[in-house]
Amino acid sequence: KTEWIDIFLPDTTEYVQFEVSNVINYRYPPLNLFDTKLNTCWVSGSDKSPAISSIFIKLPQLTDIVINIFPGYGKSKELFIQNTRPKEIRLSIFAAINPDGYVSEYGAIYKIVQFHREQIIHLADSFGIQSVHLDLFPEELADFQKRIHKSYDIEFETPGAETCLIVKIEVLDTYPGTKYDDICISEIFFNDCFVSLHRQTANLIEKVYLNAAEDELLLDDSIHSGKVIYSDPLSVLQLMEISDNKKWAIIISMPAEIEGRAETSYLLFDLSNKKMVNSQLERCTGSYLPGNEMYFESSGSGRIYLTYLTKDGEYNKIELR
Repeated sequence: KTEWIDIFLPDTTEYVQFEVSNVINYRYPPLNLFDTKLNTCWVSGSDKSPAISSIFIKLPQLTDIVINIFPGYGKSKELFIQNTRPKEIRLSIFAAINPDGYVSEYGAIYKIVQFHREQIIHLADSFGIQSVHLDLFPEELADFQKRIHKSYDIEFETPGAETCLIVKIEVLDTYPGTKYDDICISEIFFNDCFVSLHRQTANLIEKVYLNAAEDELLLDDSIHSGKVIYSDPLSVLQLMEISDNKKWAIIISMPAEIEGRAETSYLLFDLSNKKMVNSQLERCTGSYLPGNEMYFESSGSGRIYLTYLTKDGEYNKIELR
């Protein structure tokens, strides 16, 4: 007999629906996991107490899912070491069905059943984002979902309005903090987006441009003028696009001395943090090949999207947050 569990996922953030088993520390709520800020965190418990909370997150509709996680408190490296960090986490997958009508302006109720496979992840004790491929065993999982749908139709009269997958994240082991017992996680996001993590409020960017020699990318903001954020004397740069919110820029890099066919590389810049993020984009998406073609798209709601050419020669679209 199928063991069904009811779970309510509130609409508390535009990015994703989630819920925790219980709130351990109200000063550091789970909403901090999805705010794109390193100076906030979620406290899931204490390594001196058996009361540790787990979080349920609705997964994006992707065939290959990457979970990006910043384990620990990212406000500063000092606070990172002082607070307790997750060392080992367990990922459990649930097939979820939202019965027709079980939704309100505050969220939705899902009936969920756990998939028999679990994934144990060992996290490095390092200050930064770590990317984990979720091992879903697609054929087994698809068969499991079919069986769950049949079981649902037999056991319940209300038809299902939506189906999805939900991941449960539990902390199993920790790295001890030098001063505090709190188990902290600063950020979680999937490969349906790329997050620019800010340690502090970014300066207002006023202008983005190249120098006269076209080998440096510069910007003016509310504090600096002519700030060099990228320099490559061996290349010629071309500023292709600046996002509508002036947080992102794409440039093309070509060799200054061309012998034969010239290879061009597309470079993505996080203007708020003043750095190129191609290698981070590759890790967080699992599908981007650094240098491949990319361009911006905007939505009417002000969201910025990046379309890029994947390793498989297809185009993929993600949100830039």
